Amino acid sequence: MEKIPDGVLPAALTLIRSPLLQGSALASMTKFFCSLVRSGNPRLTFVELVQHLTNPVYNPSPATQPANSPLSVHKQAFYSTSSCISALALNCASETEYQSVITKLLDNLKSSDMSCSVRLFALLTLGGIGKHRDLSEHKNLQNVIMSSFNSPTEEVKSAASYALGNVSVGNLTLYLPIILSEIQSNSKRQYLLLHSMKEIITSMSEKEESIELLKNYVPDMWNLLVRHMESSEEGSRKIVAACLGKLMLIDHESLLPKLLNYTTSTSAHARSTVVTAIKYTVKEEPQAIDVMLRQYIGQFLNLLKDEDLHVRRMALVTLNSTAHNKPALIRDHM
Repeated sequence: MEKIPDGVLPAALTLIRSPLLQGSALASMTKFFCSLVRSGNPRLTFVELVQHLTNPVYNPSPATQPANSPLSVHKQAFYSTSSCISALALNCASETEYQSVITKLLDNLKSSDMSCSVRLFALLTLGGIGKHRDLSEHKNLQNVIMSSFNSPTEEVKSAASYALGNVSVGNLTLYLPIILSEIQSNSKRQYLLLHSMKEIITSMSEKEESIELLKNYVPDMWNLLVRHMESSEEGSRKIVAACLGKLMLIDHESLLPKLLNYTTSTSAHARSTVVTAIKYTVKEEPQAIDVMLRQYIGQFLNLLKDEDLHVRRMALVTLNSTAHNKPALIRDHM
């Protein structure tokens, strides 16, 4: 343990900045840093490790900043660093240390002097923490996050969408109605807000107790999404399709027949969104929806003969995805 501060730690901090650190390797790294704090070594305290991890973000140098990049570290390194800081704050910090981290992140977002790199890091870290702990005690948190939707940097806007979605998971009752209202009233932010909704659905589909809570809001989300199936923006329609598909995995008995009704919509945009949504219900592992989907999928794939070229293309994409992931669903229709 005595050799870690001068030997192992520098190597770990270098690895954190690698674009290759993802998945299970990143999960192991977060556990490693938590173990260091719990070791009791005075050189490996929560405050010391947070300082080491965040220094390349706040104080970039030629040694840590990628060449020809406006960001202080590699894009993946922001996710890796924020994951480690989130894990440390949630599992290893005293309440005072935890609140200090949250306050600093919010101050970073409120300040007009902070770099895009700092804003990006602050948003990702708030999202990582807010997914597991309610942050609603911090008033107007959603407005602080959504102010970054106006950033000129796409990475910051995407991180704000991620943060808003994950913070909402920590207090769905408060934040989801705000997001639904914003989607309805603010067309300029619609794409980013739909991404936030997708983050909510994806995150809350991971645990059975979360799914039961989310079911209370499924009708409102569904009704909003179908109103945006005809969006003129293809990017928005793709997110709508993903959200519809993920919602059907939660309540297929009610929602799958409803979606089928839109295969005869007079809007080609709506029909393409519908058949794309089916793609998101097809998973390699067995799903509760499979029996019902096998019964209905032929009617969705009839859109392969649609008069609109784009609808036919989306139907073909869904057919190929289904054939690859779960061919048994379409065997009777080939």
